[in-house]
Amino acid sequence: MLFLLDFEEEFDFITKDSLIIKQLLDNCNEHSYKIMNCRDFYIENSMRLKNKSSFNPEYKYAIPIGSIQFTEAFLRIFYNIKKEEPIEIPKEMQTTYFLKRKYFECSYNELPNKGYFFIKDISHQKQFSFMGNISDIKKKGLRKVHRFLVSEVLEVVSEYRIYVINGTIKNIACYKGDVTVFPDLSFIKSVINEYSKTLNSYNCYSFDIMVSTKGNALIEMHSYLSLGLYSTCWDESILEGYIEGINKLTKKAEG
Repeated sequence: MLFLLDFEEEFDFITKDSLIIKQLLDNCNEHSYKIMNCRDFYIENSMRLKNKSSFNPEYKYAIPIGSIQFTEAFLRIFYNIKKEEPIEIPKEMQTTYFLKRKYFECSYNELPNKGYFFIKDISHQKQFSFMGNISDIKKKGLRKVHRFLVSEVLEVVSEYRIYVINGTIKNIACYKGDVTVFPDLSFIKSVINEYSKTLNSYNCYSFDIMVSTKGNALIEMHSYLSLGLYSTCWDESILEGYIEGINKLTKKAEG
């Protein structure tokens, strides 16, 4: 399997996640890799993407790892996929047990008129997010045709990302707050168990948990195509996450 690793030309370095995967691939005989820049997908001095015929045929079956822009350029060229839909929190799991807060999706016209919230544009991966008074957020120039996630703001003690490969926890990393305040393991296992029952669920994914003054709460979920690695300690099993992420998306597109 060929992996395409993102090199950030603007900053003249390979991305952190790509570097972690490169180190694994350097010791793996089963796979190979090529280091690329997002600009390699575009016609020189143009904003137009190249045609897939411009690339070696094996690129269509490659696994891109890097920024959202890098991955989406690959998907547009080889599969005509414009974007990956975010998982967020599946409808079946939007319960009091998992949320511990007010949480809903809505159109621009359905946004609250007042209050203090976390607001995220969910029409595209890694779009803007704001936290504050809704009146101030609306002044940020929200696109009225987009969909938004609205979440009550809780008092957070710590936040952790849990990485799952084929139903097994492979890594747990604190990325915010007090690292000594750990989420409840039974809650983590409940997320994994319930998510496995949802329609079209991934076998490999990550999810973020906050430890709040109201208890453990699920923040959001990601496939391996759209997550960051908050830990540098990995074995080769993580490659399965990236492989599943691209294969699940492209097979759906091909019908």
